[in-house]
Amino acid sequence: MKIDINKIEKDSLKIKNISDNSYIQSYKEFIKYFDGLDEIKKENLIIGSHLVYGWMPKVLRLNLRQEKEVLQILNEVKRGVLISKTNLETLRSAIGNSMVGVSKLLHFISPKKYAIWDSRVYSYIHNGVKPYDYQIKRPELYLEYLQEMEKVSKETAVKEIQSTVVKACGYKATPFRAIELVMFETGR
Repeated sequence: MKIDINKIEKDSLKIKNISDNSYIQSYKEFIKYFDGLDEIKKENLIIGSHLVYGWMPKVLRLNLRQEKEVLQILNEVKRGVLISKTNLETLRSAIGNSMVGVSKLLHFISPKKYAIWDSRVYSYIHNGVKPYDYQIKRPELYLEYLQEMEKVSKETAVKEIQSTVVKACGYKATPFRAIELVMFETGR
C-alpha cells in the first residue's frame, strides 16, 4: 500500500468550503466527546459506537459478550497504544463486524494515532479500484494503512494540506485527519 502525498496535496486544493456539511460538523463534536473522557466505560462504548454508525449506511449490531476486553482495548487506545491485529479482530467482532466502524471509533478516541478507513479511502489509494468487502474488513490491511499514514504524515507537504483542510472545514485537523479527508472527499 502506497499513499501518494503529491496527489493528496494536489487534490486538497479541490476541497472548497464544506464546513456546513453535517458530516464535518459532527466530526468535531465526536472528537470533543471522546477527548472529554478520562476512561472509556460501557456507556461510552455504546454511545460512541452508535455515533460512528450514524456516519454509516447500516444499523449497528453491538456485541458486548467480550465487554471487559473491548473496554480494556479501547482504554489502551485512549492512552495512545497502537493495538494489535488480534485486538482489532476483537473490536471488529464487537462493533458490527466492521473495520470501517472500528476505525472511526478508534480515530475519535485517538485522532493522532488512528485514521479512518473505508472503501473510498481504499479506492483512492488503489487508483479507483473498488474493494471487495473482505478486503476492507481485514485488520492487517488497516494496520498496513496506519503504517503508511504514519510515514506520509511526516512529509513536509502535510502542513499545507492541513492548512487547506482547516480552511475548508473550519476546524483543526490532525495530519491523519487531513490526509484521510482529502482521500474521502476527492475519492468519490
